[in-house]
Amino acid sequence: MSKVLSENIFSANQYLFGRNAHIHIIDIQSIDGLLKDYLDQEIVKICEGISDDSIEEVKTYLVKFFKKKEGSTIEIGAIAEFFIHLYLGSIGFNQEFLFTNLEELSIKKGFDGYYTFGSDEWLLESKSGNISTEEISHHSKIKEAFHDLKKKIAGKSESENDPWKNAFRHASLVQVGSADDLLKNLKKFSRQFQKGEYHDIKDFNIIPTSTIFLDNARHEFDHDVIVSNLKDWLQKKEHKNILAIALTKLSKDLFLSYLLNEKV
Repeated sequence: MSKVLSENIFSANQYLFGRNAHIHIIDIQSIDGLLKDYLDQEIVKICEGISDDSIEEVKTYLVKFFKKKEGSTIEIGAIAEFFIHLYLGSIGFNQEFLFTNLEELSIKKGFDGYYTFGSDEWLLESKSGNISTEEISHHSKIKEAFHDLKKKIAGKSESENDPWKNAFRHASLVQVGSADDLLKNLKKFSRQFQKGEYHDIKDFNIIPTSTIFLDNARHEFDHDVIVSNLKDWLQKKEHKNILAIALTKLSKDLFLSYLLNEKV
């Protein structure tokens, strides 16, 4: 995976095990400088795709959404997803969906993200939580994301919704601009899902992610421990290719302050 932008934007630590297992670890303590500039550059694209909407219009929409979801798990989940999308775009992944859902004041459902990297297609599942949660860890959240993704692919999710159909709807939007081959592939998977023909996670490229918010607390996760735990776990799992992302963010309020044009 080649980088598109300088590592200085996220200062991510990247690890490769074997030919197909990647671990990326990111810490975000502030939104300023290069990161703020990159946010300004990408926020409209992430939310609205190919659009003539202004940054301020998109910020207003997001502020309204987060105000409605304030204090809920949806709020931190949406902020976590946004920054994962921001990071993946910076390293060359192409977003085949809109962050905002087809329904007003909602984020997308089904898969948390459907990406392409070159000719390869990738499925994303994002999990998040607060440092105050007992025994929380990036390892446990990434495992949770993996197993949720596995259930969705296998048709065993608690929700009976067809995740492929949702992915197709997003990818087929003019604002997204996905290739015809991708649309045909998603339609095929959706038809199979509707007929009860499910799949195994080992046949897909996957991105299970963990975001933990520190709530402004002083806490540092030991990167060596994260890598050691994930490496042992990854080596026991079957998958085509996997990118596990562990993102630690000082506070959800960093993004909210950015949306309100406050100093962050």
